[in-house]
Amino acid sequence: MRIAVKIIILLISLILQLTLAPYIAIGGIVPNIFLMALISVSLYSKNYEAPVYGLVFGSIYDFYSGSVWGLGAILCMYISYLCSQIFSKIYRESIVVFCLLGGVFGFMFELVFSLLTITLWEKANFLISLKFIGFQTIYNVILIIPIGMVVNRLILITQKKGVR
Repeated sequence: MRIAVKIIILLISLILQLTLAPYIAIGGIVPNIFLMALISVSLYSKNYEAPVYGLVFGSIYDFYSGSVWGLGAILCMYISYLCSQIFSKIYRESIVVFCLLGGVFGFMFELVFSLLTITLWEKANFLISLKFIGFQTIYNVILIIPIGMVVNRLILITQKKGVR
């Protein structure tokens, strides 16, 4: 059941990312709802579960977002694996941890994605991309607070009921 809850959370976040996120953009900066939900779900996933979530849902995200297929999937897989490794060693219920790791991994995701896109296809200027990445990181850190709270609450509810 906990796996089903995690899958539902990721599906909802993916749908919100692809439909709602462009409409809540501030100054052209679109928040990454899906990545913040993936980081939050990775917190409560086992070390072997988290990369599977990242790879599967990252592939779906790549397919529907129109970006290079596989690039986001690989990045999501590595980020979710690193999150599950780091989160297994620290206190999970701290909102500071959510914000810190959401900011760090959100920045890493956007930086690597931008660098690879610029290097391979030369579609943008790196300095302009870096400015947007910084603002997007701030937006994502603000966004991970409610997402992390919802994921935390849902996972705790399933744990209290003894649902597996």
